Amino acid sequence: MSNAQALNPKEISDVMENTVESGQICVMSHLTKGKWHRIEVKIHSVSQKSIMLELLDSPAANTDIQIDQPVGMSFEVDFIKYLFESTVIGFEPAVNQEQTGRIMIKKPISIEKMKRRSYKRVPIPDEMKVNTLFWHRGYTDDSTEVPIESYWQGRMLDLSAGGAQITVTRKQFENFKQDQYIGMQFTPLPFEKPVLLEGQIKHIAAVADDTEMISLGIEFLGLEASTDGREKLDKIVETIGVYQKNQATAESFEESYETLKN
Repeated sequence: MSNAQALNPKEISDVMENTVESGQICVMSHLTKGKWHRIEVKIHSVSQKSIMLELLDSPAANTDIQIDQPVGMSFEVDFIKYLFESTVIGFEPAVNQEQTGRIMIKKPISIEKMKRRSYKRVPIPDEMKVNTLFWHRGYTDDSTEVPIESYWQGRMLDLSAGGAQITVTRKQFENFKQDQYIGMQFTPLPFEKPVLLEGQIKHIAAVADDTEMISLGIEFLGLEASTDGREKLDKIVETIGVYQKNQATAESFEESYETLKN
């Protein structure tokens, strides 16, 4: 059963109009030269067939965007996350350094919504070990630098629809940089097919009470930009529900055990 719900035509029109009036910040995702990029935009205006987006990043942010380029859009309103696919049909480049430029995309015929709580990170159940394979996919700039190692295995500590936290040994620290792109694969539940996706390292930190490990905060990329990606997203959300039930059952058991002891 899907965790996302499709809007009807009236709901689509209402959501678009409200987004324009509120100046809601949206995230546009697109794949260029094998790398996922995320750009913050605002919906400037909506017509019967198109949407005009105003870039909020630097004027150079749209230099790699082409006509007919598929893009994914997402934004949040009142704890609901809205997702849709579209295609670039035109753009207005910045004319000076103080402007950002605009991009025109097709108005979607379908928008899905998902409860924002799915993006809250849930710890992996204690009895479950989720090993994660991941590998180097490049950097945000055009650097051709290659880490000492380019393929690793870690253990997932928590999971959300937006990302995960993975632990690796401290001796591998020099392999990682903030904003580094990675490919990753993990099997969220036993006896299921592994999930293959792309991510970006958003932070690197020491693990509390463990001097031998470091944690990598990973943000998933591209899951909102295609049907295949949203199927993976739906699977992750379903898995989070299973983790939450396991956690609730374990806590209830512990409470009952403590009551019996006392």
